[in-house]
Amino acid sequence: MAAHSRNNSENRGMILFMVMVTALLLIGFVGALGVLSKRNLNDVVDQVDSKRAKYAAYAGLSEALAQLRNNTAWSAGFPETALVTDANATYEVTIVNNIDGTLDAQSAFVPEGGTWVPRGAAWIRSIGRVGGQTSGAGGMVALAGFFRPTFNFALFGLEMRSL
Repeated sequence: MAAHSRNNSENRGMILFMVMVTALLLIGFVGALGVLSKRNLNDVVDQVDSKRAKYAAYAGLSEALAQLRNNTAWSAGFPETALVTDANATYEVTIVNNIDGTLDAQSAFVPEGGTWVPRGAAWIRSIGRVGGQTSGAGGMVALAGFFRPTFNFALFGLEMRSL
């Protein structure tokens, strides 16, 4: 009987050891799953903020085009401006306006890029920001006809994003 009892206690010790190892493996698996889930959530938030920054930049472009439609001599741009619908999303617009053709040879160049803005055109750049994400869009815009009195047409040729 003593041998049988001794064999049972050894089995119980082995079973307890296996249960503890299994529990530790499960805890490690759940912990790793939690870390991966958090990382995935952060990636999704960054992607959403990147899209929101892009659309904030587009909102700045739309606002600039509306200003040019109302006043073809407008060249003030916009400082960092929050969207009405989303206070965390902002845009900033820079413009070099040569629609009336009054810019001299030096002033008709885009800052930081060296692109020349011809007579009858304007260059617009809008930078949208949300959280740590920044996205920009911009390009050359021109009157639909040579020196028409209203602003009818825009063509954007560049979109960039920095992470």
